[in-house]
Amino acid sequence: MVLSGAERARLCREKKKKAGLGEIMKEKDRKRKQIQSAHWSRKQLSLFTAHIWANSTTYPLVIVSNNISHDKYTVATCLERILTRIQILIPSLQELVIFSDGSASQFKQRFLFKNVSFLADKFKLNLSWNFFASSHGKGE
Repeated sequence: MVLSGAERARLCREKKKKAGLGEIMKEKDRKRKQIQSAHWSRKQLSLFTAHIWANSTTYPLVIVSNNISHDKYTVATCLERILTRIQILIPSLQELVIFSDGSASQFKQRFLFKNVSFLADKFKLNLSWNFFASSHGKGE
């Protein structure tokens, strides 16, 4: 039986109302695979975001890139560009304290820690990195 979306929704509501204790209802959306397929077949962009607080001023920053690899080299390049921009915005900056989530593949790996030392020397900053526990600290 092929039903339209409205007919399927109506039938589903009716079945839910009539379902007894010994009955199980399972919904499967046939369109889900089509939607996912459409999503993943589109060209993608990456966003690397930063938000800087200095005194009473905030600086929201974003790098938009068609490089979707999210590897250590991309992260290093984005960090360097963000730090370059920060030095333009705040030329007297001497210390930068970074807080981020715990993305192991992007931020919690040895290449990044070595790169932080390199960036601190290059930009002449006291630079420290703090990690939120995974899935914590967002929006606070």
